[in-house]
Amino acid sequence: MNNSIYFILILIAGISCSEPYESPNLSDVYDSLSEQRQFYYNVEFSIHKNDETSFSSLYGMVSLNRNSDSGISSGYFGLTQKALPNYLHSMYLGNEWIHDLSSNEFDLRDADILTDSLHSPILINPELLFKIEADSVKITQQKINDTTIKWTFDLEQKRDQLVLIWDQSSHKISELEYKYDVNTENSYSRKWSFQYLAKLEYNSLENGYKNQNIIAQQAFL
Repeated sequence: MNNSIYFILILIAGISCSEPYESPNLSDVYDSLSEQRQFYYNVEFSIHKNDETSFSSLYGMVSLNRNSDSGISSGYFGLTQKALPNYLHSMYLGNEWIHDLSSNEFDLRDADILTDSLHSPILINPELLFKIEADSVKITQQKINDTTIKWTFDLEQKRDQLVLIWDQSSHKISELEYKYDVNTENSYSRKWSFQYLAKLEYNSLENGYKNQNIIAQQAFL
């Protein structure tokens, strides 16, 4: 048999035997998030106006330990990537939160907003995914590469849209963006970008930030 024909037959056989791509569904994403109890990550939260560059940003390094309806988190954060001089320690049970804040830039009254910015509602409560699904008039899924999936939810209310980037290799959200009044002059968005850390890496970095915060060195409650 001609060598080139033999090679083509082998190539075709390999393609036909390869496993077909199976796109994840929303239940897969929910199950993965629900099963994970500990998260260590760097986060950039930003607000964008009319799809332009961000005009407001918050940077943080966060540890989140959670159960189905309760959890505890520690977050070092700041207005630039170079310095994270602020510290927020929080505990929650259901919808009840207790916060401890060390900051010269923010007030304890800002704690709820800071919590939302450092975690995102979905990372705290994955069940929100099903509410978003129920409130959507259209859901699209796009394969960005072999490990990354982009979900877009067009919501019923106004012209809002949620974009979720899912990393299949780590089974984690790498990016979330909630867009308000899409395609209007008043459009703006809130965006979370996550970079996950190993526990040892987080602990090593935390030692440097702890020295900046007296509260971070004390027991909570």
